[in-house]
Amino acid sequence: MKKRVDGLMQQPSAVKQDPGRTVVVGDRLVKDLDERKLEHTKVRYQRDTRITNAMAKVKNLPGNYHHNALVIGGTDCHGADRPSATHIVDSYCHLVDTAKEKVRIVTVASIPPRTASDDTHERNNVVNTGLTVMCNEKDVKFSNNDPYVVFSDDSVNEGYLETDGTHLTRGV
Repeated sequence: MKKRVDGLMQQPSAVKQDPGRTVVVGDRLVKDLDERKLEHTKVRYQRDTRITNAMAKVKNLPGNYHHNALVIGGTDCHGADRPSATHIVDSYCHLVDTAKEKVRIVTVASIPPRTASDDTHERNNVVNTGLTVMCNEKDVKFSNNDPYVVFSDDSVNEGYLETDGTHLTRGV
């Protein structure tokens, strides 16, 4: 019997795999995620999180996570004091490098569209294109959420945005 158990333990398919733990680091988009309804997942939310603020959260993660989902960048793209699109992608690149030192799998979520200004929507598109390229180069997962909130003509389905044209509704 012991030989049979030892044999099964050496067969990966017969051993229950630990799904690992996920940590979601994000801005307002993750605020309403209910950890009680998520398996093996912690949510680290900070209002108006910029990529540089998220860096500190990622650096300080304990080593027991398997996956890090990054859901940030909208604040960096929006507002008068925003950096260039290139700077945003470069900052995200450093954040991803830091996350990859802590976890095995990193996922970057696209920055959702905004209708508060045409300039912001265009900037989001440029940044998301840069993030797609960066993720491909770094073997990181990219979750493009635009198909859920943007029509094929690149106009935003405003039914998914709050009246401020900036934040997604809870229905998304």
